[in-house]
Amino acid sequence: MSEADFQQDLIALFDRNIKASYTINHISKLLKKPYAYTHGKIKKLVEQNIIKAVPIGNSLLCSLNIYEDKTLVLLTLNEISKKKEFIIREKINSALVENIKSIKCDFDIYTAVLNLSSNELFFVIKDNKDIPKIKNALVIKKYSCHFSTPDEFRHNLVKSNLLQNHIVIYSCEKYFEIIQSLDKELQYLHSQI
Repeated sequence: MSEADFQQDLIALFDRNIKASYTINHISKLLKKPYAYTHGKIKKLVEQNIIKAVPIGNSLLCSLNIYEDKTLVLLTLNEISKKKEFIIREKINSALVENIKSIKCDFDIYTAVLNLSSNELFFVIKDNKDIPKIKNALVIKKYSCHFSTPDEFRHNLVKSNLLQNHIVIYSCEKYFEIIQSLDKELQYLHSQI
């Protein structure tokens, strides 16, 4: 397995819980890779500052460094891959993505995130006064739409499972900026220990 493939698998693991912390042993079991192999790969990612490792006894507790540009690139590539699979699954999904691309220029939309568990589409917008216009501009009605300001979205994100089963439909950069702003709250809520 190449280093890039390992990175993708690791990012996909953390995508389930972006603020999780795992030991190398736990990562090797979850990824079904030998411990020595996983340890070597994680060591390189720590050197690149993609992974933060905190010694706990004889183990290292590993988490994503969401402030490192390389980490954000890997997370974004993972989101692009998920969105591509989402588009391939159903033709209507492609139409939804195209619809959002077309209306994002007319409205101040920070990001759009689809919760796959509930089929809810969350729009983070600058101003709530645009909600009726955005609703009218959406041609795909398959998903229940919710609109919020960045502050409202931050508040709801901490309480929801949106972090665990989602696809960023528009603007990964803004989505991860929101995640970064919630770093401490999410670390506390989603830590495995």
